[in-house]
Amino acid sequence: MPSMNIAAALKEIRAAPTQAEKNLRAASLLSALFRAAGWEMVVVGGSAIEFYTEGDYLTRDLDLCRAQGTRPIPAKVEAEVMAALGAKSVGARRQWLLDVLGEVTIDLLGEVETVGVARPQTLQGPYGTVTLMPVEELLVERTFMATVREPRDEEAWTAAKQLAAVCLSGAVPSDWAKVERIAAGKEYGIAAAVCGLKKEVIRESKKKR
Repeated sequence: MPSMNIAAALKEIRAAPTQAEKNLRAASLLSALFRAAGWEMVVVGGSAIEFYTEGDYLTRDLDLCRAQGTRPIPAKVEAEVMAALGAKSVGARRQWLLDVLGEVTIDLLGEVETVGVARPQTLQGPYGTVTLMPVEELLVERTFMATVREPRDEEAWTAAKQLAAVCLSGAVPSDWAKVERIAAGKEYGIAAAVCGLKKEVIRESKKKR
């Protein structure tokens, strides 16, 4: 384990003023512990959207994958890291509860899956960097989840809109040409849906102004 006072870090997480801040601090601590054990972790899914939107979107779990090209994390290593935090298994493999996060579940997933067009981004947390899934692919992924079936999943659509808004406003560095390229690719094939999402976000932004 890295030379840090885990008890003090957990106390700081508990004292954080918002759930989003608790989650970010926990992601920073988890990343540091797994990094020390030999694995780089990547925050994905709704958790990554939460961090990109600075808590405007809140999720009920903290999703982390291991970086591409890395070997699976042995169960023993995972258990040692989580035991150092005092986390408790919820009974399912790779799902944990950490008291300081309340009801937020920590999900340790497999290898991160991306099409490799965009690069991950990082945030500086209190205990080390937090790597986030590329925002361009995350946006396409969430739009796909919203539109892959009828009727449209409104929760996923709202999350995609929140992420698109911070990208289009410049609050989060992003490359919209890459968004469109990923959306049009064979992995997703939702160019029209992403175009519609962009138009809706721009239209609503103009109304607010």
